[in-house]
Amino acid sequence: MTTAPLLGPHGSRRSPDERYGTEDVPTGPAPRSTRIAAAGIDALIVLVPLFIGWSIVDALRDDNGGGQADRVVFGAISVSVAVALFVWNRGYRDGNEGQSTGRRWMSLTLRDTDTTGPVGVRRALRRQFGLGRSSSEVVREKTAAADDFEPIPKDGSVAAIRRRRLLGLAVLVVALAAGIFASIAIGARPLTFAEIAHALIDSNGTDTDIIVRTLRVPRTVLALVVGIALGIAGALIQGHTRNPLADASLLGLNSGAAFFVVMAIYLFRFTSPSQY
Repeated sequence: MTTAPLLGPHGSRRSPDERYGTEDVPTGPAPRSTRIAAAGIDALIVLVPLFIGWSIVDALRDDNGGGQADRVVFGAISVSVAVALFVWNRGYRDGNEGQSTGRRWMSLTLRDTDTTGPVGVRRALRRQFGLGRSSSEVVREKTAAADDFEPIPKDGSVAAIRRRRLLGLAVLVVALAAGIFASIAIGARPLTFAEIAHALIDSNGTDTDIIVRTLRVPRTVLALVVGIALGIAGALIQGHTRNPLADASLLGLNSGAAFFVVMAIYLFRFTSPSQY
């Protein structure tokens, strides 16, 4: 146990004769019970989406009216969310800031044993699988602060910004592909992957072919086109108003569109969306 000066409201402006208060700063690794509690919180963050996904997949059994594609889609979504939370919490937060969610709640810090600084994302992830544990330690937050622990600053260089944008674009492309597949696979009529592939590649007019080609593919294309249009409209509106929070209602587009819909119904007797 070491001591550190405890400064009063006047900071360092004290006379030499004044006595400084001291604050006890613990040394060495944090208590095992506290580390276990932090690990439990971090594990719970990953287990919650897995449990929700398992519950949904279990409810989509064949005898409950579910299908193979439905189970795979929802299972893949839950696993992807759990993996993303694990990498973000135990990799980026642990590696760059020294504190995952559990360690932050328990006032703990992960640091390098030799440098007393952050361990980095890769080492933090490797540590979860038992690799490189001897070169890092979990200490109390006060201990790390007394040793001048500082999180890794965010890289603001042009190359780093470009890498982050490309990574974000790749994630969005993967998410778009997954959304298209989910839109075709999920519906009131359970389908298998074989039936979906048959409808897309070698359709011969069966019930499942008709469902995929005349219902699910058109709705997916419509959703894609509408989503692109909304995205472009949002970017133009925000750029025109120079307001990153601007939406269509700010320029009266929503109220104007609703007005012309009512006028079309009243004057031209439109009764279905296709007439517009």
